[in-house]
Amino acid sequence: MMKKYTAEAIETFCLVFAGTGAIVINDVSAQAITHVGIALTFGLVVMTMIYAIGDVSGASKPGSHFGFRCCGPGRHPAAVPTRRRCLRCRNE
Repeated sequence: MMKKYTAEAIETFCLVFAGTGAIVINDVSAQAITHVGIALTFGLVVMTMIYAIGDVSGASKPGSHFGFRCCGPGRHPAAVPTRRRCLRCRNE
């Protein structure tokens, strides 16, 4: 369990450090990075952390759980309420 908490702490540190750094550099350099660069920074950090230590912390589980259970195959008991909400939203 301590491995999971350590991995989550590393992921959070990297995300906050790189994301905030991109925002600060964008502000200091007269908008040289732009919003797209900041978004790419956050996305690349998340992707890197999922590939690097996602198996330890389960970093990608909430997003993939929602996506696969809502729109993809699979019958997991925890996903039934999510699937119902997704189908209800789709029909409206």
